[in-house]
Amino acid sequence: MNDPSGISFFISLLMVFLVMYLLILRPQSKRQKEREAMTKKVGKGDRILTASGFYGVVVSTKGDDVLLVRFGDNRPFEVTRAAVAANLGPSAEGESA
Repeated sequence: MNDPSGISFFISLLMVFLVMYLLILRPQSKRQKEREAMTKKVGKGDRILTASGFYGVVVSTKGDDVLLVRFGDNRPFEVTRAAVAANLGPSAEGESA
């Protein structure tokens, strides 16, 4: 009844899941939390980079998930917070406006 190969298989399977958790799932959830914190901090006057590669300055916020962003000298466009790839910090022209 004692099957050492069954126990060793179970232990090796647990080790594979543990390694997968430590190398893949844990860092991914950490990056996701950091990204969510970054997008929540985006506010008026911040210079951002969108996921599509456009640089802009946040003019104002509209609700919880929508930002009004000015690209160049054009009128502001609505962009969701999820589309923000990076917050580049306060803009010189955003502080004076």
